Amino acid sequence: MKILAIDPGGMNGIAWFGDNHELAGYAQVKLEELPKWLHEHDPRPDLIVYENFRLWKHKAVKQSGSDMPASQAVGMIKSYASIYGVSLVDQSPQILATAQKMTQMFMPSDHSQSHWVSAYNHGMWYLIQQGHRKVEMGDLA
Repeated sequence: MKILAIDPGGMNGIAWFGDNHELAGYAQVKLEELPKWLHEHDPRPDLIVYENFRLWKHKAVKQSGSDMPASQAVGMIKSYASIYGVSLVDQSPQILATAQKMTQMFMPSDHSQSHWVSAYNHGMWYLIQQGHRKVEMGDLA
């Protein structure tokens, strides 16, 4: 099963995994380039795992006036999946702290380079939860 994992936003982090459940590649793609990237990416995934987006009340004022790039990206992902019959799994961003410990792949201090790492951790979280990958050795505390 080929899996595409996406951290949606103004800059979309993307990681893809082959039939062997190993990382096959990663990218960071601007929002306006996401539809083209999805349509041109080969091979087509069987499943897309993506970070869901919710506007929480406690963050609403801070995000007031935003054009909501994460929700736009989620719409693009859902449209692509619908057109090509790709299954979708959404995951909470709250899994990332634990996923980083499980994979030993931590977010870099340079946020501009962190998007693909987030996508990787979403993909790995899914694979670990489904029993396809094992937790990396490390401190889970």
